[in-house]
Amino acid sequence: MDTDKSLQLGKDDKDELEDKCTICLGKLNLPVKLKCGHSFCFLCLKSTKPGAVAGKTNCALCRKQIDIDINKLSLADIAVQDDVICLDDQVMNTYPKTVWLYSSNDVTSWWYYDNETNKLIEELYGKFTNKTADDFKIHIGAREYELDFETMLQVLGSDETKKRAIKRLEMTDEKQEELLRQQYKVRGIAGVRF
Repeated sequence: MDTDKSLQLGKDDKDELEDKCTICLGKLNLPVKLKCGHSFCFLCLKSTKPGAVAGKTNCALCRKQIDIDINKLSLADIAVQDDVICLDDQVMNTYPKTVWLYSSNDVTSWWYYDNETNKLIEELYGKFTNKTADDFKIHIGAREYELDFETMLQVLGSDETKKRAIKRLEMTDEKQEELLRQQYKVRGIAGVRF
């Protein structure tokens, strides 16, 4: 029997696929590996299964029931990548730095954006301050958000009722970062608790 070589994956192809999220098709960001063996970005998994709890939703690939409560994951549950903000020592100890935060649903605390989103927001903010653009949209997980830098709000797509405050902080050293984390009651990164 003749097999089609174009359909076979080599080791390098498989490694590359294992580093990608099959929901967003990008590099895994805050990866969550399910017991079935499939991995997804935390935000992709959460945004495609809002409010998902153990046993009430399925893996996007094999359809097996998800074995974890994605709303209760902590950073200890996440496979840490080198470029995740505030996790890797090289990133955490690089000062000065700018971080973006978004408010929690109850507006009593804040969350760091993940490093990739943080970089994108800072780039858009630069375009805003230089007046080189006036449309500031970002994709987080499977959702699109509009950023309003004048009012410092993040709005979910076309749903004007889904707004969160955003904040830009410049940090000069580790001590200042720790003080700001306490002051703003920072819970974690991108919905994943510290």
